[in-house]
Amino acid sequence: PFTNMNEFPGTKMGIIDFKRAFREVNSRLKKKASSIGVSLTKDIGMDETIRSDEDSRKVMIQLKTLEKLVDLALDLNLSAVKSIEPFPVVTHDTAATKVPYAEEYPVHIELFGTIDDLYSLLKGINKPGSVFILRHIKIDAPSSGNPDLLSINCVMSALIISSKFFALIIASLFFIL
Repeated sequence: PFTNMNEFPGTKMGIIDFKRAFREVNSRLKKKASSIGVSLTKDIGMDETIRSDEDSRKVMIQLKTLEKLVDLALDLNLSAVKSIEPFPVVTHDTAATKVPYAEEYPVHIELFGTIDDLYSLLKGINKPGSVFILRHIKIDAPSSGNPDLLSINCVMSALIISSKFFALIIASLFFIL
């Protein structure tokens, strides 16, 4: 799902590439939601603008993260995707060297669904090949008029681990042995 994404430092992707990808993703998700009768938030949590101080590669990965998460929600046929918003990228580094080994792309999403939908969502993010980790979840009954419907408010993250970090770990294991 996150192929052809270069290593972390200083890599830029084209702004036009991002805008094209954004329009395609936005259009596809809205059509998919409409075709299955699921209410999708007015936007997909971001727009096609990249500020001059933003790394377009990171914004592209945020878009891919949003796409995968909304796709998962739509595939589960949840009642509605009320809101979705990417949070700032979190870079994880080693305490000793401050070398980044992972980037985390958190997304806040608020959904409406049943308890069965919630179980399906949790199973969906735990399937092999899933890129998501659950960071936070809050579940409420949105109204007394429909007790089966839940408001599911959560933060999920896509975690990308540097291949250079894996190579360093492997090399250090051979050195220790």
